[in-house]
Formats: sequence, C-alpha cells, structure tokens
Amino acid sequence: MAAATGKPVSRAAALKREEWLDSADESIGATLSGAFGMLGQMFSGAFMADMSDAHEQIERAWAAKNAETQAAIAEAAVISQVEADWLIERMSRDGRIHDNEKALLAFLKRESPDIHPSLKPWFAKIA
Repeated sequence: MAAATGKPVSRAAALKREEWLDSADESIGATLSGAFGMLGQMFSGAFMADMSDAHEQIERAWAAKNAETQAAIAEAAVISQVEADWLIERMSRDGRIHDNEKALLAFLKRESPDIHPSLKPWFAKIA
C-alpha cells in the first residue's frame, strides 16, 4: 500500500556530480565577484519579469509532480486480486489466524479504500 515515487539518478549522473564537487577549477572569490557584479542586473525590470515567469514554471512543475505522486499513492492503496490471493494463501497455511495476521487485516480494512472482494470474508473472522 506504499508508492515509491523517487527516482534515483543514474550512475553516470552521480559520478558527474561527484566530479564537480571534487573539482577546484573555480574559486569562491571568482564566483562571489561574478554574483555581486550581477546584483544590478537582478533588479532590472526584464530580469524580474524572467524570474516571475520562471517561478510560475516551477510552480506548474511541482503541481504536476504532486499530482503524479498522489495518483501513485492512490493506485498503491488498492488491494488487487493478486495481492489478496497471495495474502489469503499465506494466512490459510496452518488453518489459524494469528494475532499478527489479525492486526494486518484490521490495518487493511481501516486504511485501504479499495479491497478486493475475496479478502472481505476474512474480515468477519477477526470481528
């Protein structure tokens, strides 16, 4: 019932980031002097308009990412027939419902918005 939405970076990308961190090509002083030289440009009208547009693009990208994450979470919360069959097969092995299995069934009943019908008779066994 969990959704994995994170995507790891490739090995090549991770190594490139590592290489950048380890490089000493550019000093902090040069970076800072360049940044201070740009301060005057930062508050000009054209730059501020570009920043506003960039902010809107970032907001749209995050909204799309959040919607994608919510869809993945909703999909993962559904207990499918395959998942229900797998669980039933394991709970049926010794003919008893153990405390941990009762706790799992109670959790599923409480947390899942969509449980496959084949699992529902098991909820009566824990009532």
